[in-house]
Amino acid sequence: AMGDSMEPTIQDRALVLVDHSVENIKDDGIYAFRMDDALFIKRVQTQITGGLLLLSDNAAYPAQSVDDLEGAQFHLLGRVRWVGNAL
Repeated sequence: AMGDSMEPTIQDRALVLVDHSVENIKDDGIYAFRMDDALFIKRVQTQITGGLLLLSDNAAYPAQSVDDLEGAQFHLLGRVRWVGNAL
C-alpha cells in the first residue's frame, strides 16, 4: 500500500493481502480496485442507489461518491483480508 489515506488501519508501505476471488461488492469492507488507471484501497459502502461511497480512514481525506461505475472505469481487484506493517 502507498500513501496515508487509510491510516491508521493500513500504514504507508504496508503489505496487503487481497482476496481476488471476491468479484462483487456485496458487503461493506475494505477493497482494492482500479479506477481511471489508478490503484486504490478504500473502505467501500454500497449505496441504495447502486453507487459506492469510498471512504478513507484518515479524516484528512473526504469521502467520495461514485454513481456511474462504468463511466469511472471502476474495476474491482478484490477484498483486503490481511495487512502487515514493516517494523
